[in-house]
Amino acid sequence: MTTNSIRLFPMPDTCALAPNIAAIWAGVAVVVVNLVRGDNRKPAHVWINPRGQVPALEIAPGEVLTEAAAILRYIADLTPKSTLYQAEPPQRAREAEALS
Repeated sequence: MTTNSIRLFPMPDTCALAPNIAAIWAGVAVVVVNLVRGDNRKPAHVWINPRGQVPALEIAPGEVLTEAAAILRYIADLTPKSTLYQAEPPQRAREAEALS
């Protein structure tokens, strides 16, 4: 799977901030959802995430990940040579701790 075929649906200044930054660093397409305007309740977004929440990461048509920690790990796994992912177990545990 390449980053060109997935899309992140965040809203800046929410818990989606970290996935938004990671997505940009990894070259993942970002489609901003404006919660104030109610974009999260419109059919286009409800199709992506029926709960109407952000962030949501569409990894394939009809296949969506939610929750920032899961999305961050997925994006990191897509780019293993980047600084988004540390292979050493102590650092990976610290990353999981920070994400929780």
